[in-house]
Formats: sequence, structure tokens, C-alpha cells
Amino acid sequence: MPRLILAISLALLSQVSSLGVVSNMPSLIQQYDTLSPAFMHHSSLIASSLQSGIHIPTSASDIYSMYKQALSTDPLETKCATGAVLAIIGDAIAQSREPDTEYDTKRASAFILFDMSYRALQHLAFPIITDHCHGQYILGAIAAS
Repeated sequence: MPRLILAISLALLSQVSSLGVVSNMPSLIQQYDTLSPAFMHHSSLIASSLQSGIHIPTSASDIYSMYKQALSTDPLETKCATGAVLAIIGDAIAQSREPDTEYDTKRASAFILFDMSYRALQHLAFPIITDHCHGQYILGAIAAS
């Protein structure tokens, strides 16, 4: 699973970087390294993944097929990783629109943590909601009006 997350993240980040949204990616990574706790550093994992011939998807269909496979094998982890990647890209785009400000890694981290937590909550709550709610409340409200 970490290899899939790394591959998809690298593919998406390269696309965002090529659009000029995050042109200072090396400095952002360096800022992250200085602010993140020691347990979050996985440089050896990333290096070994890259050296072991990780497949970085090159087309949308590659990304989609890898994503579908990950959803079926590791649904919660995939949803959380998706949330993290989308949160950091979305926040990077939003922060790039703010003139004369440096990239705020604490803000980005807050977005990542919120999005991952929210997706975990959805992962747990939606099966309960779909099992117990079959439209009876909405149909009752419509019938009463």
C-alpha cells in the first residue's frame, strides 16, 4: 500500500508542479522535513521503493486501475491517502493564490489531518447509514407536506 500511495502522489505532484502551481517543491519538502516529527520520516521507505523499480503511473488509466485495486484490497487506507493527497494539492493551489506569503506547512498539515479523519468517519458511518436509512424519513416528510 505505501508504494501505491507514493506512486500516485508522485504522479499527481508532478502534474501540479508542471502547471506551475507548486514551483518550489524542493523547498516545501525541506520545510516539511524540519517541521514533521521524527516518526513521520520515511525517507528509507521512499528510497527503497524508488530503487526497487516502483511503477509510477504515466496515464490516467494506470492511475485509475491502481486506485480501483487499492480500494478493493485496502479501502480505509486508500480513502485516507486519497484525502491526504487531495488536501495537500488543494491547499497548495489555494496558498499559491495568496500573494507575498510563504507556504504554511502547519496549515497544510491541518487540512491533511482533517481530510483523512473525515474520510475515516465516512468509511465507518456510510455503511450504517445505508443499512438503516432507506428513504423512509424523506418519503414521510414529503407525504406529510
